[in-house]
Amino acid sequence: MRKASPSLLVIIVNFRTPELVVALLHSLEPEVRDYSSASVVIVDNASGGHSLDCISTAIKTEGWESWASLLPAPRNGGFAYGNNLAIKEALKWPNPPKFFWLLNPDISLPAGHELERLQQQLQHYPPHALLGTAVEDAAGQLEA
Repeated sequence: MRKASPSLLVIIVNFRTPELVVALLHSLEPEVRDYSSASVVIVDNASGGHSLDCISTAIKTEGWESWASLLPAPRNGGFAYGNNLAIKEALKWPNPPKFFWLLNPDISLPAGHELERLQQQLQHYPPHALLGTAVEDAAGQLEA
């Protein structure tokens, strides 16, 4: 995991879904490139198989090393374990992130500065606030 100083760290926990992770990274790319105070860490929850190779190859071949990194977990402890692993590591950085955005690998972001909007909303809440985002289906309809 890189030791950058983003104000927003996006965490993606992978367990045997490397193709979904790579697709999500593709949808995050314009956001992160436009909003330089964000970075992404993918925690691989001991997936085995080709997950680590697939994700690390995509990071290298797509040129995402400046904003994306891969953190292999020693075991599959589930979603919370994977997120906590990344958060604990990031809090050791000299300038840890102010905000964390936890994403499942099976989502895709719409174009339109979602990271910037998220951070602006977080600025309006106390430092330990929890903020969720809306979920839409493939047709753009809000899911309940």
